[in-house]
Amino acid sequence: MKFDETYNFMTEGEDEANFLEFRKQLKNLFGNIALIDPELVLHTIEKLVLSTLADLESAHFAQVEVGMRLFYILGEVIVDKGNHFGGPNAVDSPWYKIMVAIVTSQLFAHKHIALCQVYFELVVRYDRIFAVEQELIPIVLNAFFSQFGLKHSQSHVRSRCCYHFSRFIKSVRSYIGDITEHLLFQMKDLLSFECLDSGYYSNTDQNFLYESVGYIIVNSRKSAEEKCHMMKTLLGCLVERFKLLLPQLHVQEQAIEVHVACSQKISDVLSHASRISKVFPNHQTTLQSGCLPCFVEVLPIFLQGLEVLVQREVVHAGVRQFLHRMIICLGDELLRYIPVAVQLLLKDSSSHDIQEFIPLINQLITKYKHRISPFLTEVFMPVVESIMKHLNTPFDPNDKEALQDHTSLQRCYYLFLISMATNGVYDVFESQR
Repeated sequence: MKFDETYNFMTEGEDEANFLEFRKQLKNLFGNIALIDPELVLHTIEKLVLSTLADLESAHFAQVEVGMRLFYILGEVIVDKGNHFGGPNAVDSPWYKIMVAIVTSQLFAHKHIALCQVYFELVVRYDRIFAVEQELIPIVLNAFFSQFGLKHSQSHVRSRCCYHFSRFIKSVRSYIGDITEHLLFQMKDLLSFECLDSGYYSNTDQNFLYESVGYIIVNSRKSAEEKCHMMKTLLGCLVERFKLLLPQLHVQEQAIEVHVACSQKISDVLSHASRISKVFPNHQTTLQSGCLPCFVEVLPIFLQGLEVLVQREVVHAGVRQFLHRMIICLGDELLRYIPVAVQLLLKDSSSHDIQEFIPLINQLITKYKHRISPFLTEVFMPVVESIMKHLNTPFDPNDKEALQDHTSLQRCYYLFLISMATNGVYDVFESQR
């Protein structure tokens, strides 16, 4: 399973793909052996990992990597039922000894990127140890914030670190409430739009980082008012960028390249705001955190994106995504903004626009049921008329794309009616007589 000297980690080609496929076969073989005698395999891996870590500077990277990879795979074979790092004798278990040795080592700072990556993969896979040994958490955080983690010189390593960092923060969020200010200070530069505009981080990378910051804020030991202030500051940066970019999409004389770039940046802003809100699984958690007013405040600002004159599809998609999240987070606070949002979403809508809009209205119906009936009574016929206008538009039956679009729109219409019937808003049907 060891990598040889010819393996190209920077540009993986056919030979590398063949080797990885061969590795998968060996992984299955290793898994079968581990099932036969898990204790023997575990102690063998323990000796291999501890011996290579003890001689990390002089050991060949391939020898170190294969030990770490086998330990990683072992977690898939021997399923953790809460016993690996729990119980009175946890500190004597091989699992515990291996993870403590890995976390406290300089594996993350190894010059070979394969070992940098496997370090972060392991701390995320075996994150239950941090519930037992919380003093290890700062060590891992320092590794993430170092030049070998989120600031690594290789973009693909940075990207994987952003993903692993979000998972790590989510798993240890209950234990980091006392170091909120330190974490926010460390992440301040990582969230800058210079990082995104320069390509240092991709939009997906920053989504992971924004979500992480959301967890850090919500799980801090601060009061609800202080959490609200921190969240407002975080969202305020996004709002300022949104306000700066939006006017450019109201100037039709701009070059199309400018419009495309601007709309993508606006979409990124909305994506970040949506990702922050993922830390709230429901309206009650948003309310308890004290952060509900922050999202209520930014919602009407982001809804202005529905009035753009160009690049509507890109911007509308971002606003719809944010609205989907606000249905979950804001509860009844959202209802007063729905009429204007739906009116703007339906204005000059294409068939594709309506197909993207129907899941949003269905989510509203499912969430609010009879409470949304007065509003739904007003928009029901405009929605139906918009759908029928496109369904009644002639098209070439031999045009597969047009046929698929027609079929998809028809399906959306039926789903809209089914959603209303399923959630008992029959009074809307009756009012149309």
